[in-house]
Amino acid sequence: MESGDWVRQWPRCLLLLKLAALYTVSGRTQDSEKLKDRLEEWRVRMDGAPSLVHLLLSELCYVSWLLGRGDLAAARHHVAEAEHKAGEIRHLLLRLRYAEARREASGLRRRSRHLQEKIQELLERSDRLLKRSQTLRRRSNPLELPGAVQPEAARKTRARATA
Repeated sequence: MESGDWVRQWPRCLLLLKLAALYTVSGRTQDSEKLKDRLEEWRVRMDGAPSLVHLLLSELCYVSWLLGRGDLAAARHHVAEAEHKAGEIRHLLLRLRYAEARREASGLRRRSRHLQEKIQELLERSDRLLKRSQTLRRRSNPLELPGAVQPEAARKTRARATA
């Protein structure tokens, strides 16, 4: 199992915890062996998970063993211990998600800086091209030189002069 696979499987482990808790609350002991077998199967499935997950599953295996022996008080105590471990795993998952979000955000910030630099570079290039275009336009059309009279303005001036 890859390191991230256990995270996707974790909710099923929580279901096993709830099942064990229901067994201890109800005093149900007849299916404790089935529960123990299922827990052992999940211990194998969660091979790449952190040790805390394995401790929780071991705790639940012990709960199922205690249920099989009819020791409900001890089983309830160990379910409470397993629930505490589940809370620690929830915190671990939050830290993992937070770290992943920070890594992703770091990459996005780096990409944003790169794009901002690229935008600035393109704006500067655009300004240079506009200036060059204006210069070439002035050279090709002498009427657009500063101080030169524009054709429209020249007609208006002639019309005023003849009037």
